[in-house]
Amino acid sequence: SFQGGRMGPVRSHLDIDGYQVLGEALARHPNIRELDLSKNFFQGQGFAYLLRGVVEMQVLESITLGAAALRFQDFLTLETLEVGESWLPVESQLLCMAIRRNSRLRQLHLSKAQADLRIDSVKALVESLEALHVQGTTLDLVTIGGLTLPLRQMAAGLLTSL
Repeated sequence: SFQGGRMGPVRSHLDIDGYQVLGEALARHPNIRELDLSKNFFQGQGFAYLLRGVVEMQVLESITLGAAALRFQDFLTLETLEVGESWLPVESQLLCMAIRRNSRLRQLHLSKAQADLRIDSVKALVESLEALHVQGTTLDLVTIGGLTLPLRQMAAGLLTSL
């Protein structure tokens, strides 16, 4: 398992090129099943490049960004996904990025996120939903806060209001 961050090889939150190179290397790595990025800086423009690389990892099973490991394979295979109450914003962002690879996904519940979804997460969610739609997959339902979006009904033109 790979570990990097404040106690290991340091990546500054300003190091866009470093995060981009690391993200590209992780995306191509054929063997990493567990990844611990909990000691990295989650802020700055460069971190999104690292997450993009993580999302493309083919054999990744679990990733640690906060206190507990997340089952990354669940993001790619489950029909229903839900943000945990104690998740960090970066964990929600990773989920929003990863779902583009989950053609089985039917329901996504983001309402339990303690912190509001950051703009990075919302952008990733929209990009993932667009990618899934292009692949022929439309989610039945997305919940964000108190808002429930019945996407399949909306796409079919069956709703006149929310």
